[in-house]
Amino acid sequence: GPEQEKNGKVIPRIAQDIQAGLTIIGRRDASNDPKGKRINLILADVSGCDLKLANLKNAIMLKANLFMANLNNSELFDSDLRRAKLDEAFLIGTDLMKADLRDASLCGTNLRGANLSGVDFRGANLTGANLKETNLTGAKAYKSQRQHFFDADGAIESFDQMIWFENPEKG
Repeated sequence: GPEQEKNGKVIPRIAQDIQAGLTIIGRRDASNDPKGKRINLILADVSGCDLKLANLKNAIMLKANLFMANLNNSELFDSDLRRAKLDEAFLIGTDLMKADLRDASLCGTNLRGANLSGVDFRGANLTGANLKETNLTGAKAYKSQRQHFFDADGAIESFDQMIWFENPEKG
């Protein structure tokens, strides 16, 4: 079937050919990438995929579905994840420095030990996210999102190093 169970939760099963393609992309030698070109996974449905240790620096993953994906210890430096679905995904130890996560959904996402410095979280939903041992220096969020960060597991020690913006509705 298209889905499998893990810890009592139904997780999507990704087609083998798609997983193989993602593995090749993630393991490529990025120094050979053409100048000015970026990995394009816009609108990609790769829920449940295994991208641990993947090199996806500077990738464009606008509106991608990464539900329950394994991105542990991967490189997502300066990637575009606006409006991406990362609910219940694993990003333990992942480098997301300067990533754009505006309006992304990170409900229940495990970001333990991730580098989140300079990440733009404005409009993102972090309900139930694990932010233990993360670096949030220079991360951006709206003041109305403070409760998301307070309710999240961990990270309180980095709050004073975050940049808080007024809500767009208020001008």
